[in-house]
Amino acid sequence: MEFTGKTYEEALQKAKDYYEVSSDDSLDIKVMAEGSKGFLGLGAKDYVIKVEQLPNSLEKNINEFRSEQIENANQNDAISTTAAASVSSEEDIQAKMNHIQKFIKEIYNSIDIEPEIKTDYDGENINVVISGEGASALIGRRGQGLDALQFITGIVANKDADYKRVLIDIENYRDKRQASLEQYAKSMARKAVREKRNVRLEPMNPYERRIVHFALQGDKKIETYSQGEDPDRYVVISYKGYKKYDRITPSRVENEEQQPRPKYDYGEYKDETEEL
Repeated sequence: MEFTGKTYEEALQKAKDYYEVSSDDSLDIKVMAEGSKGFLGLGAKDYVIKVEQLPNSLEKNINEFRSEQIENANQNDAISTTAAASVSSEEDIQAKMNHIQKFIKEIYNSIDIEPEIKTDYDGENINVVISGEGASALIGRRGQGLDALQFITGIVANKDADYKRVLIDIENYRDKRQASLEQYAKSMARKAVREKRNVRLEPMNPYERRIVHFALQGDKKIETYSQGEDPDRYVVISYKGYKKYDRITPSRVENEEQQPRPKYDYGEYKDETEEL
């Protein structure tokens, strides 16, 4: 992903906002074009940097752990140990998926619900799809219950060193939520351009903020960045011609209009006050 700015620091800050990180330690940065101020404003050029996010710290720590185990192993068993650490057998994956299904069923059974749970492994992630009458009871407001279930299940499933990311969806909620967020983001982007001002969206979790950033990355009239601290961190859609303020400061926030989210009827997913 490429980012531009009048200075290197400005371009880098856009990249950090986009990837939701506070430092550049987890980013791979390449300068594609160096900027210049020009003469009296003429011929000025922006800095252009290409930035990619490095593997997350959890995966990095697991890989380091595996490497240490292999280095400390007996020389005669080094090859077999390396192969065992890098390639999970089908039996191990199936055992992990069975454990996941059992754990989730126990949670649902505690509230007298019998869901249908399907799991598969795509070579990188263990995907879990939950459906059936009452299954959406664990989605929660704005998907917070679903996120909590995914987080806890990931911990339970990865007690050993063979880490596999666990992704959970209930009744196709995530696709519906993504579609709603994309529609909402584009609507607010049109508003920012139409009114030639910055628009602050409501607080979102990192996953939802990233959906907004991706949905609007091709719009040349606006840019997006995040501000605030979790759980109140939010996305700002900034009209590029808006010169009065480079960023919405805390003293400015209360004077900016916080755009209400439109309501969409997703049955059990609908929240009468704030849910998309």
